[in-house]
Amino acid sequence: MRVTLVTLLALVALVASAGSGTPEPTQVAQLVTDFGLRLFRAALAARGDTNVVFAPYGATSVLVALQVATAGRGRRQLEVATGFSIDGPGVSAELRGLRRALGGPGHTLEVAQGVFVARGVALRGGFVTRLARALGPRSLARLDLANGEGARRVLNAWARARTRGLVAGLVAPGAVAPGARLLVASAEFFGGSWAVPFPPRATRARPFLRPGDSGDSGDTAPMMEVTLRLRCGEPGDTWGHLFSLETSWDLRGPLKALGVLDLFDPERADFSPLT
Repeated sequence: MRVTLVTLLALVALVASAGSGTPEPTQVAQLVTDFGLRLFRAALAARGDTNVVFAPYGATSVLVALQVATAGRGRRQLEVATGFSIDGPGVSAELRGLRRALGGPGHTLEVAQGVFVARGVALRGGFVTRLARALGPRSLARLDLANGEGARRVLNAWARARTRGLVAGLVAPGAVAPGARLLVASAEFFGGSWAVPFPPRATRARPFLRPGDSGDSGDTAPMMEVTLRLRCGEPGDTWGHLFSLETSWDLRGPLKALGVLDLFDPERADFSPLT
């Protein structure tokens, strides 16, 4: 049986800094960042002059799950795009270590990531073990994907439960397409402290313009204002900052720009490690 549709969804909350590296276990965190920047550029190219943000860790966890599930050219395309193989020495352990590090003292990291397979698809026994090793326990579940709206409600409840209620709307209406056999989802919430605490008294109501406003709408929003000496740069420089954001992503377009093609071709996709 071939899996004819893969839906990729990521809910994000973190952007990391730039760098380079080789696929050694001690450098997997850097490779995750490198891949995140490449995916960022691919996403930005298609969206033009707009805000674009996502989590390298979240996007990587989705593709790690797909590495476990795929074979052949599609698997090789995923390895080239991410810069490493999940079967490389120490890679799974390093990814788990990265997750622990992101949730260190003074930070909060809540993660929901998993593979949802349609009922009736027979799974290979080794797949369950390999997926648990890569993403951790409770990373695989059966789901009635034929009922798109019902599956959407289940996924949103799953994300809400796994992130302590912080992520409430992972899957938008209509996102689970009819005929889907496999869905990979990732939801992250990251909360950290400012390196320089912001004084609450410096927050003031300021004019706020929405698309289409003429400038005299009278709307205001509480805005922070502070004068600091800060670093900034263009993507590719060594720079970075942290903030909180909630948004949904369909990664198919950016991934195709990075050469991941066979995964989305019903005639070439090879999910034989899964079923």
